[in-house]
Amino acid sequence: MADLSDVINSLVDICQTAVYPNGLLNPSVANVDVRIYGGWPIPDNLDADLAVGKANVSVYATPSERVTTRFPINWHQSTINPKTIILTVTDTTTVTVSGTITTPQTCMVIVNGTGYAYTILAGDTLTTIAAGIAALIPGASSVGAIVTITGAYRLSANIGVPGIGIRELKRQERVFMISVWASSDPIRTAIVAPIDILFAATERFVLPDDYYAILKYHGTRITDSMEKSKLYRRDLLYSVEYPTTQTEIEYTIADPFINSLTSDPSGL
Repeated sequence: MADLSDVINSLVDICQTAVYPNGLLNPSVANVDVRIYGGWPIPDNLDADLAVGKANVSVYATPSERVTTRFPINWHQSTINPKTIILTVTDTTTVTVSGTITTPQTCMVIVNGTGYAYTILAGDTLTTIAAGIAALIPGASSVGAIVTITGAYRLSANIGVPGIGIRELKRQERVFMISVWASSDPIRTAIVAPIDILFAATERFVLPDDYYAILKYHGTRITDSMEKSKLYRRDLLYSVEYPTTQTEIEYTIADPFINSLTSDPSGL
């Protein structure tokens, strides 16, 4: 799920990209060291930084917030693990195991309408997977990666894998204050301008839950009342609309009608 801290971290990343466009190992746009962080500055730390010419950029979540919830609370598939094991039904009596072994995966073999599930374990081989499947099915045996099943007139096989389901529980819009704290006006200007430009050019950004947050300009203000303390400050106000989401682990259905063969004359 994404929450307020995820939004702050994303805004910090955008600030960092604007201030250090060539990476943190290269000079900032103001040619001074710039500390970028979420939250409000600690006064002693800020004073110490300004005294040596180091600037600060803080990202602060203001109390200004409004509810924008408007979508149904429905589950959606977010991600699904790939299937790397293959179960091939060659006739109504044999299943061949092939592919690459990864976990978690579950092998599902349906014999005459009854399902038998073998969960792949770390350290399994194609041979041990086949043996594990055979051990579950009455009258079955295995040789190498081939499972032989006696008395089967309808045979199906498939692989079940887990994935992540997600749903949006609510949505909110909050105003964030991006404050530049510098020891001079030229340094402040050199830092604020690229941040403001990049924020204004960023209509939306992706949160850790793969949902988008919408970024909008909300205002700016400048503070020059602390020049004698060598503190020049400017605040950029941007609102961010973002969802609060919930996730759960879900599993694919090992469909008995996928990769199946039947020799039952009735077709059942």
